[in-house]
Amino acid sequence: MLSCHYSYVSDKQWPSTLVQPPKEIPENLVRSLIAAKKVNQGILTLRQLAFSKFDMQIHCPSSHHLIQSIRTGEIYNSLLQKMTLLQGPENRINWGNGHVTTSHYMWGQEANYYSYLYTRILAADLWFSNFHSNPMSRDAGLRYRKMILAPGGSHNEMMALETFLGRSPTLDAYLRDIGAHE
Repeated sequence: MLSCHYSYVSDKQWPSTLVQPPKEIPENLVRSLIAAKKVNQGILTLRQLAFSKFDMQIHCPSSHHLIQSIRTGEIYNSLLQKMTLLQGPENRINWGNGHVTTSHYMWGQEANYYSYLYTRILAADLWFSNFHSNPMSRDAGLRYRKMILAPGGSHNEMMALETFLGRSPTLDAYLRDIGAHE
């Protein structure tokens, strides 16, 4: 209902030498996409944990001496290897400076990278406990708007979330979403 193959709305004529795909995505392809959703989610979550640990480690050193001797590339690579169990070239840790490919570590959110994963955990809990069974629920949407969005930052956000959920948030929904709990 939301889309169709581009060839049905394009101004260009579909080549007569090719069979035009079906207008709507086939149901078996939808099922396959849904089934593949959880592939690699565990490793991607471990990668996020490695990024978070790296961020905390470089922004919260235990001493000035450590700051002077810090080898950020080696820290980054060793954490990725340790957390994901994926090895770099020749099982070494001095194989590059992947940490310089993202500005997240240096743009005013230092030592806060963990918040990306944390917000995914909170969002999964909100979704599964309130919207999963009926994403278009007017009551759930209005309740969310009134309890979470309307007050914004004028109230303690965690208290608002706990009131909305009726409990403290948990990891369960996120773990189920990535396939760690079935």
